[in-house]
Amino acid sequence: MANFGLRGTLKTVRMNLLENLSARLPFGNKIKESEYFFALVIGVTQLTGAVWEMRGREIDILGSATLPYSGNDDLVDKAFQAIDKAVGDLEIEPKKILFGVPDSWGMDDNLKEPYLKLLGKIVKEADLEPMAYVTVTNAISYFLQKADGIPPTAILLGLGEYIEATILRGGKATETRSMKRTSHSFSDIEKLLQEFTEVEVLPSKILIYPGCAGEDLEKIKDELMSYPWMSHLSFLHFPKIEPLPENAQFEAVIWAAASEINPNVSLKRSFTVKKPAVKVLPTLKRARADDFGFVKGDIKAEVQTAKLKVQSEEGLEEDNLVSPEVPEMEMTSKSALSLENVASKVKLPKLPRYGVKPGKWIFAPLALVIIFLAFLFLFKADVTIYVEPKIFEQTTEIIADPGASAISEEKKIIPGKLIETTVAGSGKEVTSGTKQIGDPAKGKVVIYNLTSGKVSLSQGTSLSSSSGLKFTLDASVQIASQSSSVGADFTTVTKPGKTDPMGLTAQAIGPESNLSASTELTVANYQKSQVIGRVEEALSGGTSKNVTVVTSDDQKKLKAKVVDELKGKAVEDLQGKITDGRKIVKEALEAVDGKYTFSKDVDDQAKDFTLDASVRFRGTSYLDSDLRTLVSKLITVDVPENFEMNLQDAETQADIAKTGKDGKLTFNAKFRAKLLPKFNTSEIKKQITGKSKNDAVAKIKDSEGVVSVEIKTFPGLPSQIVRLPILPQNITINITPK
Repeated sequence: MANFGLRGTLKTVRMNLLENLSARLPFGNKIKESEYFFALVIGVTQLTGAVWEMRGREIDILGSATLPYSGNDDLVDKAFQAIDKAVGDLEIEPKKILFGVPDSWGMDDNLKEPYLKLLGKIVKEADLEPMAYVTVTNAISYFLQKADGIPPTAILLGLGEYIEATILRGGKATETRSMKRTSHSFSDIEKLLQEFTEVEVLPSKILIYPGCAGEDLEKIKDELMSYPWMSHLSFLHFPKIEPLPENAQFEAVIWAAASEINPNVSLKRSFTVKKPAVKVLPTLKRARADDFGFVKGDIKAEVQTAKLKVQSEEGLEEDNLVSPEVPEMEMTSKSALSLENVASKVKLPKLPRYGVKPGKWIFAPLALVIIFLAFLFLFKADVTIYVEPKIFEQTTEIIADPGASAISEEKKIIPGKLIETTVAGSGKEVTSGTKQIGDPAKGKVVIYNLTSGKVSLSQGTSLSSSSGLKFTLDASVQIASQSSSVGADFTTVTKPGKTDPMGLTAQAIGPESNLSASTELTVANYQKSQVIGRVEEALSGGTSKNVTVVTSDDQKKLKAKVVDELKGKAVEDLQGKITDGRKIVKEALEAVDGKYTFSKDVDDQAKDFTLDASVRFRGTSYLDSDLRTLVSKLITVDVPENFEMNLQDAETQADIAKTGKDGKLTFNAKFRAKLLPKFNTSEIKKQITGKSKNDAVAKIKDSEGVVSVEIKTFPGLPSQIVRLPILPQNITINITPK
């Protein structure tokens, strides 16, 4: 809370105590005056306008309207439309407006300049007084802390057109990420949570809230419960998933502001639309003020002057009492508690003046007695003791057996149920193989037979060049033997047998086989002195190049990817058909058979290729409650002396170790619990009653295992003067692991 000075603070406390006490006394009750406010809660793609009433410790939301928007200009127009619809037929005229903004609007505990000016434009044109702004996640965190009594540590997950994820640790928002939502919500959430690279272990609690109207949070919760978080993200345990109320965002923002106006505001609030008692004609309009700034530091808190009206013997008189000066403070949005400058009115109670007729003087000391009794009975303290827990862990093996009908502690078996489904889908993959293609060189060759016998060569006979290049005959041929004749000079002339020029083709592709004419070639199985070939017509036309082709590994890789995607689809399909609460996880499914059609065969030239598949999956489902029940029964805990364990806070985690052909699932089940030091809270209360905060903290820290202590008093008072309540029953003690 803002430090309004000692006198101003005491005056506020006196007002709250008198209000609370007067509600319990059989006399002196009066109708509390209502105050009316606007609230505008801005999301990523939609905004909600609301009108709310504050009456003492009670809050009522009188009307609300939610509209989508696109862009800053549209946001301003839709803001006025939403507020107008929220007012409806209500005959009231709120003068102040509260803003809830997305986390992405903040920077270094302040609003970014463009958004600050945007809010300034809204309040300027509406002729309204800005109360404060707070980020939605901080407001929700603050509300959860007050409702549960401990600062929350969890993942806040907003689901709408965008997915927004915020890490809360000890009630503080440490990191926020958002992304456009696709049809694959599981993958979106997984990718978003993987962006928290500085978080070693994610909180094992997920709180989901709707980012836009129409989200079925219960259905989303059931789907999230079936997702294998442990194998994909850095969770120590399978996270607990809880949905928040549909209107959690703007209700938390309004409650955070209301608790700054009155720290004793009730959590038990009514959100039904009701007709306000005060009727004032609505005059919401866009103002035409020449200059209205809404920049950093512009939002200030004021304590209004109050008038005491007293009644003397002669009639009614007025005595104007002005409250002391209050230092102006800048408002930040670091947390819901930083709504320090919410404008508030301190109304002093009506008391009789001195100097009235005899007998009336008794009311002055009576007022002091009432104030004393209020402090005695209504002043409360909330003491949180943070302790260092001892972690207890144990692992056991459990089998989900389709053949079992009941839980068996002795055999460590829970009942399973075989289920199957067939799903179809397709996938695409880039090829990774390479292959050389091209044309072989072609030409003409003449074969010479130098032997005395006829030579026959078949089609495809191999011929070789001196450099080792290989060629083949295009056709079969018979070559006559060599012949001799005697010349005129009685010399003998020998002529080899030969063929006509015939086709010759290189065995390998590429230009290397392009040979010139007259090149001699060796014929297979013959020496050159027997049979020889000579290129008659030069070989040409040889070309080659490298291309990408489909490999066997490419097909295997694509098949594995498609099957894995279809397995996830099969889990969703099966989970949607299960009506008895049974659970099926991806690791428990096995592809029984399937039909796979590739668009390209192995060695086909292609840059990429596709696979169409239809796969039948079979697996075993089980009841998660059976698994947890058996784990808790099998665990034996030897709790050390002076420690205690709350089984309700214990966590169980079960990872599938293997699947059998008979459908049996084997789990590695882990049990984890925090053992907290024992404390005699009644004795602690007696020891710290009436002590200062520092003395109380020092006293508690003397106990073994205490790490730190946090004390909050209600109503809040400066730590220099505050002392803990005298009555032990007005002190609440919470033991919380650090």
